[in-house]
Amino acid sequence: AMAKNKAVNDAFNIGKTAAAANQWDAAVDGFSKASEVDPNQHVVWGNLADSYVSRSKATPANKDADLAKAAEAYQKAIAIKADDSAYHNNYALVLAQQKKYDEAQAELTKAAQIDPANAGKFYFNLGAVYVNTGNVEPAATAFKKAIDLDPNYAEAYYQYGISLMGKATIDNGKTTAPPGTAEAFQKYLDLAPNGPNADTAKAMMASMGATVQVNFSQQKGAPAQQKKKQ
Repeated sequence: AMAKNKAVNDAFNIGKTAAAANQWDAAVDGFSKASEVDPNQHVVWGNLADSYVSRSKATPANKDADLAKAAEAYQKAIAIKADDSAYHNNYALVLAQQKKYDEAQAELTKAAQIDPANAGKFYFNLGAVYVNTGNVEPAATAFKKAIDLDPNYAEAYYQYGISLMGKATIDNGKTTAPPGTAEAFQKYLDLAPNGPNADTAKAMMASMGATVQVNFSQQKGAPAQQKKKQ
């Protein structure tokens, strides 16, 4: 047992060191060896999946194969520790890249149920999945849910406004957007006056004839990202 534990730890540490240096081939190799020695460690599978995802970004030529392997590794991590919201969230992001949107939605819903404190982030990710499939109505609903759960989530306000703009009409050069659109962009500007989408938010408001209120609030909120396992 001691020898087995040492072998797992040695291989795992090799993987962690390589991942920290963005050496994804070595990271995958290290975590793979650790999983072979002991396939019952969810942290090993989670880190292996993360490494496959990172390698898919670094080496796009093999993206599909790496995403498939990442999905398989996340499934094994979830099978061992089903109550980990990060695994469900990260698995969902892989599924979304594979265009398995219904499955991605199911995983993000599970993540939100498991971890209500971070549910706003998960619903934001769900909204992003809908955006990528051209489903404006459910996207707006998901972003609104993210806002309700996290009132300081700047990026969610912006994306909610963008989703509502998808239902806007233009008549004689005047844009008429659904109620709450201008308010969503203004809230984004309140929370992130110097945010990456500030100029676009102002332009959207100007197209509706809305006046931008200026203040000096500190930037808050950020787009949800993949959660890394330690």
